[in-house]
Formats: sequence, C-alpha cells, structure tokens
Amino acid sequence: MLKNINKVFRRYPILIECTVITAGVAYLIYTMRSMLLFGQATLVHDNLLWNYPIFKFFAENIINGHFPFWNPFDHGGEPFYPLLLQIRLLEPVTILIIYLGRFISNDILMLFNWNRFIQSLFVVFGIYIVLRAFSKHLFIRLTLIPILLYSSVMMGSFRQDAILNQFIWIPFIVFFLLRIIYYKDYHWRNWIMLGVFIGLNWQSYFFSGTWVFLLLFSSGVLFFRRDLLIRLFKERMVVAKAAVTAFIIIAMAAPNMILLLEKDKYVFPARMIDFSYEGMAPEGGPLQYEVGSSYAIAYGINMSYNLIAFTGTFSSIWDFIQIIAPDGNKHIRWPGREGWGRPSEAYIYIGLLPWAIALLGLIAGRHDLKRVWLLILVCFALIMLGPPGGLHRLLYYIYPPMWFVRHTHTFVLFFTFALLYFYIIGANHIFSAWGGHLFHENSLRGNPDHLIKENRIYKGIAVSIFSLSIILSVYWITK
Repeated sequence: MLKNINKVFRRYPILIECTVITAGVAYLIYTMRSMLLFGQATLVHDNLLWNYPIFKFFAENIINGHFPFWNPFDHGGEPFYPLLLQIRLLEPVTILIIYLGRFISNDILMLFNWNRFIQSLFVVFGIYIVLRAFSKHLFIRLTLIPILLYSSVMMGSFRQDAILNQFIWIPFIVFFLLRIIYYKDYHWRNWIMLGVFIGLNWQSYFFSGTWVFLLLFSSGVLFFRRDLLIRLFKERMVVAKAAVTAFIIIAMAAPNMILLLEKDKYVFPARMIDFSYEGMAPEGGPLQYEVGSSYAIAYGINMSYNLIAFTGTFSSIWDFIQIIAPDGNKHIRWPGREGWGRPSEAYIYIGLLPWAIALLGLIAGRHDLKRVWLLILVCFALIMLGPPGGLHRLLYYIYPPMWFVRHTHTFVLFFTFALLYFYIIGANHIFSAWGGHLFHENSLRGNPDHLIKENRIYKGIAVSIFSLSIILSVYWITK
C-alpha cells in the first residue's frame, strides 16, 4: 500500500498540492462562513476601530462612482489622501474586491471581511511558494499548508490591521530576490516584478517593514554569501536592470514622497499626544492619546526615541514562549480562561510539532542560506522586543526607515516567516535521517550527515535528549 501511495505522490505532486490547498481554504471558509459569506460578524480590535470606518467611506464612494479626494468627517473636513497613504486602501486586492464585489453585494461589511481574508490568503500563498522550493519532499510541502492556514500567519491579521499591512508583499519580494540572487535567473521579468512589489509598499508608511527586511536580507547575503553577489555583478546588463527596478520603485513612491513634503498642510487623523510624557514609564499613557503616526505634525517627520519607547507596543519574551501555547495570551479570550505571562497582542503560533521541528532545523538543519535566514530570525526577534532588544534603538539612529516604526510587535509575521524556513530544513533533516523511504521524492539519500551519526545508539541518545528537552519545556511553561 505504501508503494502505491508513493507512486501517486511521485506522479501527481502538483495535483495533490492543489487539492490539499483547496480543501484547506474551503474548510477555513466553512468555519468562518457567518462572517465571510453573510456579513453577520466582523473582525475585532484595530480592524473594527480604525480600518473599517475608513474602508466603508472609501468603498461606498467607489461603488457610487466617486473617488473620495475629500473626507468630511475629520477635523471639519480635510483631504482624504492622507488616509489613503496611511492605511493601505490602494492595494490591487482591495480595489478589485470593491469593484468586482459590488456586482455580488453592496454589503460593505462583507466586502471588508472578504478583503482581509483574501489579503491573508495572498500572504499564505506567498510564503508557501517561497518555502516549497526549499522542501525536498512533497509530504513536507503538504504539512506546510495547514500550518500556514490555521496558525497566526493567517489569523493574526484578523485582530491587528498593521501586521498584514507591514508584511503583505514581503513573500513575493523574497520570491523574486531569490530568483535573481540565489537561483541565478537574471531575466528582465524578475527585476521588473521585484520593483513592482517593492513599490507597492510605498503607498503607505508601512513601507518601513519592507526596507527593514531588505536591510537584513542584503546584510545576510553580504556577510555569508558574497559569492552570489559577485556572480550577480558579473552578469550582463545588471546595472541597467537595477536602474529600471529603481525607477519603478521611485515612480511608485512619488505620491508618498509628495505627501511627506506636504505634511505641514494637514493634521493626521486618529490619535495625537496632548500631554507631557517626560519622566513617565514606557507604555504608561492612556491608549486614547497615542500618536497617530510616526510623522505626526507635532513632531515633524519622526518622533524622538523616548516618545517611541513611551507610546510604542513591543513584544516580550512571553510571545516567544507562547509560540506553542497561544491560549495563554490574554488578548485571546473565551469564558473561564485565564492568561499567563505578559505577551503582546501580536501573538505567535505555529503549533507544538512545527515549533519542535523548527528547533531541530535551527540546530541540525543544513542549507546554504541557513545563516542568512538565521540573521533575519534573530534580528527581527530583537527588533520586536523594542527598546529591551537594543537593535530597534540602534537602527532608529542609523537607518531612516525605522523612524516610521513605533509598534515593533507588528513584525511578528517577519519572524514567523523565518521560523518556518527552519521548519522546512528541519523536516528535510528528518527525512534525510530516515533515508527517504516515506513518500520518497527528491530524497537526500547518500547525502552525508555529520550532526547525527548513523550509529543507532547515538541517534537514540540524540532523540532522547531532544524529546526530554521539549517535554521539560512544555511542563515548565504550563506551570
């Protein structure tokens, strides 16, 4: 029977992947049908408080054939374009949902829910197409699908709007970066699409997440894989291709650049500081008086770091502990449940088994980009911690895109993306140790493994130590 299953997996890999993805998405829609199909419920927290009212105003105007250049509701009336560039309403996905969705329903709440759901699916699909290329077995790729669909990768943005806004096009940027730098595919189409996806982020101040990622990715390649860069710069017309990519990014960034230059001619909506914060503890102020954006008019283009430390929301060590136990997060509520620790509202959850395999990949996984992704993982973890992590403060003084980042816990998907890379190479390691007998495809048979020796005694000791550490960790966490 195993041989027959093996044949099916080898003969129809793409069909099997598409079937599993379709089934996973269909089940997700079924469980959320009251919200998605009937508009009987909505998303919570930031999505409801800040995003939905603006989306409703924007969508109603589009449906009625008007583009909203003026917003009559804030401060007695002001241009609407600050909101367009503060909240990502000019996304291709959002525009299509509104224009096409109006032929199905004029229920703005339903369109809003579908917009967030489909944007999250874009994130899941983007991560999947990047990580599937690193997987050596179809079975590993199939296990990645439910992890992405039923973890905080999909669900985290249903609570906090900024999590998805920072991250939505990052996987596609990584996809084309890898095609150019790692897979050595130097065709024009890859350079053009790279420019387009980077440029898309410039429609709002959430461009900052993209440029922080580009800094860490390029630093990792520069430190650990300079050979790839040397090979790239030897390619013909690389300067011309890079110039065209830069032109696309600058052209798409122009509206936001003008917005920054015009910043003194209007007031940003939402939240502004109107009291002295000096001498007060970080995160000690009333939430209703938070700063609306990193370039609020009262503080010029950027705020002082002391103000960021006072008003920003950061991750804590509890977020990383609760990767396997999100029910401890006080922001995830149901009757009779008590949280533990002091986590942020940007929770991290991929499941106990994926977490364990990711740790194995971190320790024993083998891949020629491992150190690049390790740098990304560690640096985003430090940035998420905010002032206690140190790196956020350092980058604030030397890297201007960091001026526009106040809530560093919204980098949670960047960290999770890197963590899932280690899940993939950890699973590759397991299949390599098994000799590739289970669902064999592109196996690593014959590939030497110097970290876990072939001797069964050493394998047993390694597995016992690893299992015991997981059991003790879970026991300590639950206590």
